[in-house]
Amino acid sequence: MKGGWGSYFQLFPDYYVEIEGIVTSADLAVAYGYAGAGVGEKAWKIPAAWRAIAQDGKIKLWQVYADTKIQLESVHG
Repeated sequence: MKGGWGSYFQLFPDYYVEIEGIVTSADLAVAYGYAGAGVGEKAWKIPAAWRAIAQDGKIKLWQVYADTKIQLESVHG
């Protein structure tokens, strides 16, 4: 996971997340908002959601929901 995020931050060193809301229930948490990076012509901002399920005080499942087509197009033009 560290390797994957390291590569991602090399592509988008100014990556950011804007959380608009969080919903929780028992061991489930869902956050929603936007993810984005860049400035000017190469900038992108997309709707996104993050889902986490905890068990015994640790993250058991982590999922990100976003359409990454815009991100890939910003890199590959």
